[in-house]
Amino acid sequence: MGALPVAPTLPIPVPTLTEANVQLRFITLIKKCMLSPNFTDAIGKDLGILAAETVFNAQEGKPTFRAEFSSGGHPNLIWKKGKFQGVEIQKSMDGVNFTKLDKDFSPDFIDKSPLPEAGKSTIWYYRMIYLLNDEIVGTFSDVVAVTVNGY
Repeated sequence: MGALPVAPTLPIPVPTLTEANVQLRFITLIKKCMLSPNFTDAIGKDLGILAAETVFNAQEGKPTFRAEFSSGGHPNLIWKKGKFQGVEIQKSMDGVNFTKLDKDFSPDFIDKSPLPEAGKSTIWYYRMIYLLNDEIVGTFSDVVAVTVNGY
């Protein structure tokens, strides 16, 4: 049986440092590319310089939101407005029969409904739908269930 091979001793790699102002140099390069007569929108999109065009379709809107608790124990519904005017918020005590709670035009929304009596808890269910020009548009959000406690 022969001798086992010996592992080579390699130097420890040292990462190279990026020169200062890399963002400025990158922006300068992008501007130079865009001024070229050969530059097209297709090239810009392929390079990630130009964003792909998206058409806003209000009927495809579906709010997403989550619930946290305010300092007083009331549900705080955290949502994003996007290009919409606001949302209609609906609430249910059984998860099935929803009624309009309120409209909100500036995120976020705190439900200041009376909490259960001290020592008791209950589940409140919420859903939202977007508003645009004071009209309901899109589809309802998924239902979010929140357990509220009385203090």
